[in-house]
Amino acid sequence: MKLTRQTVLTAVRAVVGMGLALFLIHLTLKKSDTTFADLQGQLLAANKALLGLAFVLYGGVIALTIWRWDLLLRVQGVHLRRWDLFRLTMIGVFFNLAIPGAVSGDLVRWGTLPMRCRTRRLSACSPSCWTGSWACWGF
Repeated sequence: MKLTRQTVLTAVRAVVGMGLALFLIHLTLKKSDTTFADLQGQLLAANKALLGLAFVLYGGVIALTIWRWDLLLRVQGVHLRRWDLFRLTMIGVFFNLAIPGAVSGDLVRWGTLPMRCRTRRLSACSPSCWTGSWACWGF
C-alpha cells in the first residue's frame, strides 16, 4: 500500500482533531471538578434508550440543517457535494458551541463557503447571511 500525501495529511488531521477534542474534554472536566470516572459512571447509569433517542434526534436536526442549507444554496445556483455540506455544517455546529452567540457558527460557515465553491462567490454567501440576519433580528 502506497501512502500518498493526502492520506498522511488526513491521518494527521484526524489525530490532531481527536487530541484537541480529548484535551478540551479534559479541561472541561477539570474546571467542573469532575473526573473521567464520574462521567463514565453517569453515562453507564443513564437510560440507554433515551440516550440513543437523543443521538438519533440530534442527528435528525443536523440532517435537516444540511437539507435546508442545500436547498438555499441550490436556489443560488451553488451545488456542493453532500460531504462538503456536512463538513460546513459541522464547522458551524462547532463554532456555535465554542463561541458565544447564536450565529457565530453561521458566520464562520458563511466565511468558509466561498473557499468551497469556485463560482458565484458573493451570492453563495447570502443564504447564511440572511439566516444570520434574521436570527440577529429575532434578538
